[in-house]
Amino acid sequence: KGYLHVCGEITPAQVDLRRRLAALPQVTDHGRISFIKFLKQRRRVLLSPSFSEGLPRTVMEALACGSSAIVSEASSGGFVEHGRTGWIVALDHRSLLAAMQAAESEWSRVPEMGNLAATRVLERTRGYFDTVARAVAEVAAGKSKEKGFSLC
Repeated sequence: KGYLHVCGEITPAQVDLRRRLAALPQVTDHGRISFIKFLKQRRRVLLSPSFSEGLPRTVMEALACGSSAIVSEASSGGFVEHGRTGWIVALDHRSLLAAMQAAESEWSRVPEMGNLAATRVLERTRGYFDTVARAVAEVAAGKSKEKGFSLC
């Protein structure tokens, strides 16, 4: 059987769910912790079926650290390839359960899927940070007349 590690800040909307999950013997709620350090302890399958995030930072961090992921279309960000680097699910019980069962039955493939996920993230983001850094440097050097930017 699988084991669920829950981590992150608890929002008011999550209080009841987190309380119910923490009562289960196969669940550990770690609360707010260093996610990267947690991921590096061993390969896992990240479960992040988001409604609207686009690309949650946690998905990208998990993939870059060599974890595969179960995500919704909204949270895949184009980085998760269904059946290759993780599973993309509809936001319903049946789809989520099927993906979790697939991950459990294919657990021996999880490390390979995680390696592919890390490679995909690195390939798709290569050059991105250099491009941002060059643009910021130009603005900071006064070479650009644009004003009012916020880098987040």
